[in-house]
Amino acid sequence: MALEQLTTLDLRRTSLKRLPVLSRDTKLMSLLADQLAITPRQMSRMQNLEELSKVLMGPDGSLASELARHVNKLGSLRMLGIRISHRHSAMDRQGVKHLLEDLGKSNLQSLLLDNCPLPLLDLLVDYPLAQNLQKFELRMHGCLPQVPQEIASLIAITHLHINVEAVEEQAVRALGSLPNLVVLRLDLNTSPSMTVSPKDGFQCLKVLWFNSQYGGVGKGIQFEAVAMPQLRRLRLELDAQVARSKHDAFDLGIQHLPSLVHVHATIDWMNTTLTSSEVDAAEAKIREQVSQNPNNPVLELNRRQPRYITKASEELVITVNSLEWGKQINPRKLVVVHFSAAWCRASRKMSPVSADLAEKYRNVVFLKVDVDVEEMETVATEFSIEGVPTFLFMKGGDIKHRVEGADKEELEDMVEELADLML
Repeated sequence: MALEQLTTLDLRRTSLKRLPVLSRDTKLMSLLADQLAITPRQMSRMQNLEELSKVLMGPDGSLASELARHVNKLGSLRMLGIRISHRHSAMDRQGVKHLLEDLGKSNLQSLLLDNCPLPLLDLLVDYPLAQNLQKFELRMHGCLPQVPQEIASLIAITHLHINVEAVEEQAVRALGSLPNLVVLRLDLNTSPSMTVSPKDGFQCLKVLWFNSQYGGVGKGIQFEAVAMPQLRRLRLELDAQVARSKHDAFDLGIQHLPSLVHVHATIDWMNTTLTSSEVDAAEAKIREQVSQNPNNPVLELNRRQPRYITKASEELVITVNSLEWGKQINPRKLVVVHFSAAWCRASRKMSPVSADLAEKYRNVVFLKVDVDVEEMETVATEFSIEGVPTFLFMKGGDIKHRVEGADKEELEDMVEELADLML
């Protein structure tokens, strides 16, 4: 009886991936989860839904064709969030086409596409979304070599999260040309710097979250005078090593942002070779630039220090530094190989995750390979490792799956799934 009267069910930040049993008379109006597999029968019972997010779409969740059949039957639905399965290679493109066609005819006001793979972008270009859509949030899957050309055609995007290896000048302009973009989260992996000028656009952007995962010497990002004229909130995540250069080399141009009211900066101190005084100097440079902004923006400064990994967990992840690494591959066990690099902050970020998984799944072998070790370069080439971090799942010498980028959720899901299947 209690569930029948329930109007809001929030399963976010839980491990639940299946919907509890609901009666035919459910009054549920808001159903929120991180990734929920919903059957067509369950969806048909929730006719009062106004908010549904996030539905897992793919072979291990709801099929796109099933979502297409039911989404327009939910006449009250105003907000829909979809998380695309990491098994997107098996995605039914025809079903996705039907879904996008139906979304274009719907009364949706807010749409989220999470974990969107690059091969589906062309469908988003070909099938325009509903005209009354007020919010369209797109979160791209994995780390891309560069900003896809198709992005510039997705003029409905209001919120974008994208992780790329490098941002060229034309890519900055492509992002800046999006007429409705108000929130941008950009994770930059290897390019040492990018510059934003007034001619690059970004006329509506109000929030920028810039995460520089580049471990070499460079500015990360630099704003020229009057760039991003409407930007109000700036969030920076910078490697401390980027900020250690002296004199004017670390001038990000924060003082040039005319509408800025809030700055949140995190200095990543994962590189333990830096001294506390060097990190202090990096913070001082940011304070100086913020103080020069005429708007007097609020500044929040944080440090991200190395997470302590227990010795027992650390020892469960075997570091491989020679071509004899094949001896570590037990043909009877699932082997997870973490290809990493000492300079890559994303790789360092995933090391504690690997250690935790190694502690939890004692029947799985966890290896770590540094691609910059001379002997291991040939191994990385052999397995087509194009970027770090990359995780290979192997059994009997065969690759069963790979996870590219610092996707903690996907890595945990795949270890859980494959560890059970390969017992």
